[in-house]
Amino acid sequence: MRHGLRTPAFTRRQWLGMAAIAGATLLAGCGGGGSDTAPPPVASASIRVLHASPDAPPVSIQLNGTPAVETLDYKLGTAFIAALPRALTVAVDAKTPGTPTRVIGPVSLTLAENTEYTVVAVGATASIEPLVLSRVKSPVAAG
Repeated sequence: MRHGLRTPAFTRRQWLGMAAIAGATLLAGCGGGGSDTAPPPVASASIRVLHASPDAPPVSIQLNGTPAVETLDYKLGTAFIAALPRALTVAVDAKTPGTPTRVIGPVSLTLAENTEYTVVAVGATASIEPLVLSRVKSPVAAG
């Protein structure tokens, strides 16, 4: 547990999606050449979403129009999701009875290399808005 947030259980679909991304990343380094040089590292960014709207129901999250998180309750957040540095849209739907209600977005972000992004849903449901935070990943100094 980190800062009072729990990571929700992932669905089979989410695990399969993450496995596909990991597999593609691993296979990207597999070439047919016999060179002893290592392939260049894959540039990456990462994104997570935190639900901080106290009166909002559970939400679902879409990245580039594709479901990424099925249900996220208040006070919970996702783990960081690896992504390529590129344009990305984030949308959040409240899981209301009947049809879900779009409460955020889609919000357009341009993910930069070696940067972590946190999208926080803040405010009451009637005025909910995204707070986007970013942090450049840097190695920890030895010593």
